[in-house]
Amino acid sequence: MPAFNPTRYSLGSNAKPANTEPKHSVKTSSSTKLIKLLHEIPTKNKSRTDNSSSAAKLANNSVPKKPLLVYVFGRGGRLGNKMFQYAAGYGIARMNNRSAVTHLTNFDMMWHLFANLSIHREMPPPYLEYISEKRYGTYNRKFEKLPEVNVGLYGFYQSWKYFQKYERELRTEFTLNDALRKRASDHLLRIAQMYNKNSAMPKRNITFVGVHVRRGDMVRIPAFRVASRSYILRAMQNFRRNFTRVHFVICSDDIPWCKQNLGQQKNVSFSESKSANVDFAILSLCNHTLSTIGSFSWWVSWMAGGVTTYYTPFAEKWSREYLQVTVGDHFLPNWIPMSD
Repeated sequence: MPAFNPTRYSLGSNAKPANTEPKHSVKTSSSTKLIKLLHEIPTKNKSRTDNSSSAAKLANNSVPKKPLLVYVFGRGGRLGNKMFQYAAGYGIARMNNRSAVTHLTNFDMMWHLFANLSIHREMPPPYLEYISEKRYGTYNRKFEKLPEVNVGLYGFYQSWKYFQKYERELRTEFTLNDALRKRASDHLLRIAQMYNKNSAMPKRNITFVGVHVRRGDMVRIPAFRVASRSYILRAMQNFRRNFTRVHFVICSDDIPWCKQNLGQQKNVSFSESKSANVDFAILSLCNHTLSTIGSFSWWVSWMAGGVTTYYTPFAEKWSREYLQVTVGDHFLPNWIPMSD
């Protein structure tokens, strides 16, 4: 008979073989607690992160974002340059579904001329990303898709392609104020009365061709080519061939030169207003335009909306000024280039 082994049997009436393996302690060791704690920490942090993220999303949805702006600084220049900057800023803002804002004071001369300007004037916002043009007389497609920040325009932007889609809106923006319009209309009416002293002849019975002769500072800049007498006479002859009862209304920053070189022509009169705004209004109300060079000539041609001739080349070939301009981007396709 085998000897009694206390590890093989437990005491009691229903004796069963005892488990020879030591039982696990119910008490959890410190290392087990640490492992459990390490597993729980990320879960708790994740819950807090999710709650914070949800709160941030809720806050972002509840606070409307400010609309992005196109800020038109209005870099230098006179009326013609300002009009290009305003029109391009208007067009670039519209094509990017943004609001346009102009500098507080840099466009004052336009507010004295036009009645319906709608772009607000204010100081620049705290942060702007300025986007420059590469060539002032060449269209740049990068302005069709602006970065998602407030953008500042600091250039000249002398291409009709920036605002061609919004021409009708801009013609409303560039409505002459009543006082200037009346003064210009009275000037043309006096010319009409010369053709029939007994009664005022309606403007429609005379074909008014506005002639803008830009000289002034251009004469002193070697790269630019001011329009010659031969070009102006040739363009005049072209209008006479194509229209009846033509009268040329000449405005210039050098009226003495115009009188000396063009005064012998028939049906010619000269503006003595000595005001760029008045001359602009007079030329804008003419039927057609004989332009020379410069942005002032460009805009009175656009405002008049009839047949336009322009002087070419406007600058010495391969000069910096010449290379800045792409002809098809700067001049409207229906305008007529003419040389000496």
